[in-house]
Amino acid sequence: MICIAIVYFGGCDQPSEDDHINKEPEWKFPYTMDIDDPYIYAALVDQGLWRKNFKMDNGHWEYLGFLDTTISDGRNGAWDVEANKGDVLVARSLERIWCSQDNGETWFKPEPGFIYRKDEDLYILTVERSPKTPDVIYAVDFYRKLFSSLDTGYTWKLAYEDFGQIDMSDIRLNPHKPSEVWTFGSGGGPEWPSKLIGLSNYGSQVQVNVDLGKLLGDSSGDWVFNMTFDSNNGEIIYIYTTKGFFKSSDGGFTWLSIGNNIESTLFYNFIADPRYANSLFLSKHDSIFFSNDGLETIQFVGKFREDGDENFSVYLDINDEFLIIGANEGIYTFPIEGIR
Repeated sequence: MICIAIVYFGGCDQPSEDDHINKEPEWKFPYTMDIDDPYIYAALVDQGLWRKNFKMDNGHWEYLGFLDTTISDGRNGAWDVEANKGDVLVARSLERIWCSQDNGETWFKPEPGFIYRKDEDLYILTVERSPKTPDVIYAVDFYRKLFSSLDTGYTWKLAYEDFGQIDMSDIRLNPHKPSEVWTFGSGGGPEWPSKLIGLSNYGSQVQVNVDLGKLLGDSSGDWVFNMTFDSNNGEIIYIYTTKGFFKSSDGGFTWLSIGNNIESTLFYNFIADPRYANSLFLSKHDSIFFSNDGLETIQFVGKFREDGDENFSVYLDINDEFLIIGANEGIYTFPIEGIR
């Protein structure tokens, strides 16, 4: 039995649950995670938000609230989590965003603003904090609206809205430029194409609108799955698409196909090693790969599990000397010392 956190919601309208969860969470798609040493936070959609001290050998998962007790496929649950030095934000779709200043022990809603107008039909899916400027936070909703906050999530404003039928459910922040944010999605056919847009001035100005039709061919069926930035140079950007890997060395204005010698496989995630230039880790459903030449080539590192369902996303992060891997069955740590 795990230790259950006592959650106080500051008098807001977050419902209390009479039947607290007293077991380990079920790891099932979809979910997102974040690391705020020594805690790992996991947003498990309909199962709510969970926390674990990964520095403790016998650490257990603690339930922090946001269980979806409806039949709405987790729309009232925890869709995304962002944590930094005890400040935690949860994207709760219909409930918008909740904040905590004490590692998730107590919760409150930010002050009312545009993002919380009752007449706004919003479904917040993603929340992301600037790596170098933690006061800067972005959120994106299902209807192609991007919001920005410059005060750790207390107040928000609409930064960008795309009125076309596009998928912009994912956002990535340039760690070297806190005012730059990129949005993209996996697409949904000819009437819901994938796009890749770079925004400046905290998301309010279109800086780069990548022509995916020209870059990938038929953009209605070709998607951008993921993107990351080089650790030492904010002008170097990598994307992973249905047509493989591409690299930009000028902030996203021009792109070159790379990794042509890499065997075709589905990589669920990839991240840049924050300590070295041109170094990236990649993951597929059971294995980890590494590149030290900017994805021109990759090498197999090892498996972090045996067998299992292939249809899930894998969370990757680096903490100290360990690669943190999130998969359906739970959390894995992979020592990266000596890989080079």
